[in-house]
Amino acid sequence: MTTQPYQPFQPESRRRPDRKLQAIMTLGAAVVLFVFGYYEWHEVEVLKHRGVVVEATIDHVKTGKRARITVSYTTRDGEPVTAKTSYSTTPEAVGDKIRVVYDPQKPTRMQVVGELDYLETYVAVGFGAILCLAALVLALWPRGPSNQASPQVSPYPW
Repeated sequence: MTTQPYQPFQPESRRRPDRKLQAIMTLGAAVVLFVFGYYEWHEVEVLKHRGVVVEATIDHVKTGKRARITVSYTTRDGEPVTAKTSYSTTPEAVGDKIRVVYDPQKPTRMQVVGELDYLETYVAVGFGAILCLAALVLALWPRGPSNQASPQVSPYPW
């Protein structure tokens, strides 16, 4: 009769999760960041290529970590529009006039002139690339010893 070495009980919550599952989840997060980066890039490109510059009046100013302003303007077709900027780096006061660039096909898509920026695109794609690298490491890096007992083979043939 052979005896098994003592293996301390480890509840399910303390066992190592599957690395392949972690790699798939990390890759999924990277894809989400790449899609968000593409969306942000597309927004700026649309405004750069078919945007129309008009004068707008500031209706509301929100301060804080990320200042946002609400502006009102009239499109070249005479349609009145009220929209929020995606961001504004220059603090303005209510009632001031500023120049904005808007998309004629979607007039609420707008930004302050001179503030078309790819920063959000770069950040999203950069973090997506880091997560892709982490998923690759998780998928290919050799695992350490598992928490399960190795099978015991008797040295005797009977």
